[in-house]
Amino acid sequence: MLDVWERESTDEVIARVQREGGDPRSQIQRAGVLTFSSSRLLPIDLAIRTWARRDEMVAERLRAVDNRRMALLRQMIGAFYADPEEIEARALLAFCMAIGVHFLAADHEQRTRGEVAQRAVDLLLDRAPRPAG
Repeated sequence: MLDVWERESTDEVIARVQREGGDPRSQIQRAGVLTFSSSRLLPIDLAIRTWARRDEMVAERLRAVDNRRMALLRQMIGAFYADPEEIEARALLAFCMAIGVHFLAADHEQRTRGEVAQRAVDLLLDRAPRPAG
């Protein structure tokens, strides 16, 4: 089961992102959407994170997958930032947001979670806000 999860959520996501190309900012967003917005991959990823808290072998696999994902983020963010500390911080923030947004129960006043999450991605990637609509 872990092999299938790792292949689908890491190998296949990375291959698709590379195959579809685009600038690094769009690749980062595509990788996040493919991994953490899917009705199939997201629940599995979150369940494995829960399982990893109780099983060291699963925790090691999760760490390896997360390390691959962080390496990809560093590489892509490094395409538009040179400072290693900024690259690492932005990669961490992006990854934490991608996972954490699914656990947050807070409201966002007159905004939807999707609108706020999109603006957070824009800020992390130093991108102008997208028009509402």
